[in-house]
Amino acid sequence: MKKRVVACILAVACIASLTGCGSKFNGQNTVAEVGDEKVTADVANFFARYQQAQFETTYSSYLGDGFWDKEVSDGKTYEQNYKDSIIDTLEELYILDEHKDDYKVSLSDDDTKNIEDAAKKFADSNDSDTKEAVSGDEETVKKVLELLTIQNKMETAMTAEVDTNVSDEEAAQKKMQYVLFSTKTTDSDGNSTDMSDDEKAEVTGRVHVGDIMVDGLGVGDVGNIVLRDRQHLAEDGIIIVVLTLESGSGQVLAGPDIVSRGFVYVRGAESLMEDAKHLLEDKMQYCMDKGITDWGKIKNEIKDSLGDFVWKETKRRPMIMPIIMEV
Repeated sequence: MKKRVVACILAVACIASLTGCGSKFNGQNTVAEVGDEKVTADVANFFARYQQAQFETTYSSYLGDGFWDKEVSDGKTYEQNYKDSIIDTLEELYILDEHKDDYKVSLSDDDTKNIEDAAKKFADSNDSDTKEAVSGDEETVKKVLELLTIQNKMETAMTAEVDTNVSDEEAAQKKMQYVLFSTKTTDSDGNSTDMSDDEKAEVTGRVHVGDIMVDGLGVGDVGNIVLRDRQHLAEDGIIIVVLTLESGSGQVLAGPDIVSRGFVYVRGAESLMEDAKHLLEDKMQYCMDKGITDWGKIKNEIKDSLGDFVWKETKRRPMIMPIIMEV
């Protein structure tokens, strides 16, 4: 748990460089109510900045630096979608917290100590202007980390007895999509009348169609790039490299840590993962010696060197996702 909380706070520590509203406001104002609990503006602001830091760290290398202004769906940008989801997510966190006793979930002494240490570390590592802009006082940081810790424990408790086996009959189920057409016509005067049976049956044209991908609630919105990524993940898995750099100097403070999914069973390939970690440590030392501090260049160095190493050792090409956090 300690590593997880520290990882969270390191991600939050980079919010000093984020864009967004930094104007003063009353942090004690209530922005939402969940049962008897009130969600304050301070908690909402800090949680939004925390989520924004996580989102940018994960996706900026794929979507580009200006992705917040890009349209994602239904005429909405990533920024608009993100803002719409923040309060909903916070309300879910408070609901989980409200029902934690139902699942006998609580914060242990170690959880509480780790959260307090992380909140204090954040407070000591940022100046007053930064903390004011993101509502980053110790109590607010502690509240958000408590909610996130409870969420993690609640998800484990609620799914502990869930039957995850899928029968052949359930796996064969398909979703049906219906297309509705209007059966009314409107004349030049604006009067609306129902079509006759002959008019309804009349073929007015043809539309060329092909296979349509139905994915969850989405229809036809899964493109070739997404399918290619999914096929890549299914065949070779993914390797995530996480490291923390000191702002300005580029000095490595933590990591590189390697997490893999669908690539190799880590306990059965400890020597391979250890050699990969040593390779990345040497590569980061090379970047520091050459004065390379640009995140894009560092990520490319990690992808190239680790990709070549993995191919040489396993003849596989997993997707490699470097995640860099700055403190």
